[in-house]
Amino acid sequence: MDKTTPAAVVTADGWGDGENATIWRAENGKLEKVHGINMCNLARIYRYVTLILGMKPFEHEYKVMGLAPYAKDYIMEPAYKVFKETLVVDGIDFKWYNKPPDLYFYFREKLEGMRFDGIAAGLQKWVDELVVEWMTNILDHLEVDSLAYSGGLSMNVKTNQAIAGIPRLKNFFVPPSGGDESTAIGAAYSVCVERNIAVNPLSHGYLGFSLPDDEVAALIEKYHIRNSYAVIENTSTDVIADLLVDNKVVARCVGPMEFGARALGNRSILCNPSNYDNIRLINEKIKFRDFWMPFTPSILDYRANDYLMNPKGIESPYMTIAFDTTPLGQEHLAAAIHPADFTVRPQMVTQEANPDYYGLIRDFEKKTGIGALLNTSFNLHGEPIVRNAEDAWHTFTNSGLDALLLNTTLIIKHA
Repeated sequence: MDKTTPAAVVTADGWGDGENATIWRAENGKLEKVHGINMCNLARIYRYVTLILGMKPFEHEYKVMGLAPYAKDYIMEPAYKVFKETLVVDGIDFKWYNKPPDLYFYFREKLEGMRFDGIAAGLQKWVDELVVEWMTNILDHLEVDSLAYSGGLSMNVKTNQAIAGIPRLKNFFVPPSGGDESTAIGAAYSVCVERNIAVNPLSHGYLGFSLPDDEVAALIEKYHIRNSYAVIENTSTDVIADLLVDNKVVARCVGPMEFGARALGNRSILCNPSNYDNIRLINEKIKFRDFWMPFTPSILDYRANDYLMNPKGIESPYMTIAFDTTPLGQEHLAAAIHPADFTVRPQMVTQEANPDYYGLIRDFEKKTGIGALLNTSFNLHGEPIVRNAEDAWHTFTNSGLDALLLNTTLIIKHA
């Protein structure tokens, strides 16, 4: 999306300082605020339902989203009706059809006795419908066909998939993170605008801590790693691709880490996406995830049309939009799609954004014909994503990972 293109810029959060949603018009690099809202309570309701389902609010909303596709329609319908009787869209605003005195206790009482998957599905369907109606009205009101969308609610990749299907919408961008941490970038942009400094769009999401080579060398000496592991220095992507072809699980800690909610290859655990048994393998060895949660793929940009139903050619470099999959996608990405509805939230990898990671997937493709890898964040269950060599070593030695790449140094566990 070019910054000269007229576009709607929309934010939607659970909370906010007086407003929890805003609507802006962007054109020629300038932003004009159109409307502010204090009743966009969709993300807040999602959070309360996460708590009602016995999960952690502010943390496990993604699990509710992942659970939703498992419910049959007749299981989903009662919960959907409960949600539908509350908040409604009113033009580019929201209003209460029936305003509960207390959202949490209202939904806890109304949803009591309903199946957990039905509650998740009813909530997701309702949120999808309201957001699509709202975004459609915004695009019509501003007479634009491009949309940039941020805020906590924008992290719901299934709702974003529904937004992408709006007939008028041609261009759609969701950044790598829509939370409060993204205001750091906004603050930098704001200063640039105030000082008339030209601002270019972010070309990639690798904005974090960079792994120094001397830190890797020090780690190998500190733990006498060569005594117990195979160590290959200045390794190649071809060697790593061979491990992946052999169904080994490889952790990659390389260069600058990712900014935002998703691992994008530089702090990732990788494996062959076509082997369905790798779901069990990764969960037993490393991740210990809830049984219903899917893994995700990193896909070479030029293979996206082979694997994804994406008639508008919408780009998804940050795993922020879900897509339906083609029959070939369901075959090649068997371990990296949602098992209930066969959707994926892919990272489309370009050579410009991450040439080394792109080269690894390309080498894997040359050996297998598969232009993708299963990619999940490099961390143990319940722990933060690894940052430096010490973090990577801790996770590697406390899990069933087969190999660890630290920049260009490959460490392999002996069989």
